[in-house]
Order: sequence, then C-alpha cells, then structure tokens
Amino acid sequence: MNVAKLQLSPEETALVNNAALLLTKNRILQEVELFFAALAKPYQQLYLNEKPQAPEAITALPPKISRGENYQGLPYRVLDYPRCFEKEDVFACRSFFWWGHFMSITLHLKGHYLKTFAPRVVEQAVLAKPDFRIALEGDEWDHDARTYTSLSATSKEGWLKKLPQASFCKVAVIYELGRWETLPQAMLDSYRFFWEACQTQFPRR
Repeated sequence: MNVAKLQLSPEETALVNNAALLLTKNRILQEVELFFAALAKPYQQLYLNEKPQAPEAITALPPKISRGENYQGLPYRVLDYPRCFEKEDVFACRSFFWWGHFMSITLHLKGHYLKTFAPRVVEQAVLAKPDFRIALEGDEWDHDARTYTSLSATSKEGWLKKLPQASFCKVAVIYELGRWETLPQAMLDSYRFFWEACQTQFPRR
C-alpha cells in the first residue's frame, strides 16, 4: 500500500507546532460572540419597546448568533435580528464578522419588504452621507464587500429608479477590524439608523 507523504514547509511546521495560535483564535471568536450577544439586547429592545412597533412577522423570532469556519476559507460569526427569512419576503438585519476582512451591519430587504421599506431606507442613507453601500443584484447571500457599491456612486433619484427592477436590496456599513473601542457605538448607531428609516413605514396601531 502506498502512503502519500506528509509534506509541510518550515513555516507550516512552525504553525502546526504553535498551539497558542489556535487558542488565541478561539478566544478572539469567543469575544466576538460575546460582543454580538451584548448587541442583541439593545437591537431587540429597539424593535419591541419603542413606538411605533414593527409588525409581528418581523420580530417573531429572537436574535440568533451563527458560527462558521469556512466563509471563503475563513472563520465568521453572524448575528441576525430581526430575522424574517421567508421564501419570497426577507426583512433582516445582519451583523457579520469575517476573519481577516471586516465587521459589517446590513439591512436585507426582499419581496413585500423591499417594496415597503427600501425606498425610504435608500433615500435616508443617501442623505446621511456616511459610507453606506448597496447591493441590488448578484447573489443576495454573498457578504463580500466587493459585491456592494457605494451609495455616493449614483444620485438618490438614480437608486430609486433601480429599486423596482431589483429582486432584493441590501444596504450595509462596513467597518475595518481593529477600531474596537468605537465599534459598539458605531454599530448601534447604524442599527438605529435602519430602524428609524423603517419605522416611518410601520403600520399605525
């Protein structure tokens, strides 16, 4: 029986002998999960406790943290809330950590929610001026920053004309890794921005 040789470079051999490397990685990912768990509380409070309240279909499911090791080969963590993922209709706000790349927060709209909320969100995002990005085509489940276009690339009127032909709309803010001290408030501010843009379209009670 032929057995394939195990061949590692000197650099790879050094890594495979470095247990601290993976222990550090695991600790970092645990910190990200704790960060997302802490964010989930004000996220949920905003939708459930403030007026006007969102439709029950949007807020029926609690926040969910998902874990993975292989998004384009790298670890990731996801916090979804709200998380209304139906076959034809999506209303979701996704906080996303991607190892070696970025942290992001994205409002994902599709179907009925696209028609109801996207025009207002896009209009307000253009006026807000921060580096909001938008995706209206391609794979709606692709989170790579390269799939987005800066909202400043086209006028408000230009984006609003594109929306009726879009099958989905994702508006995102992407944060560089490393600015940890400002990240919590920045993500909460972006989350509140999405809520405030959407809540004007919530049905009155």
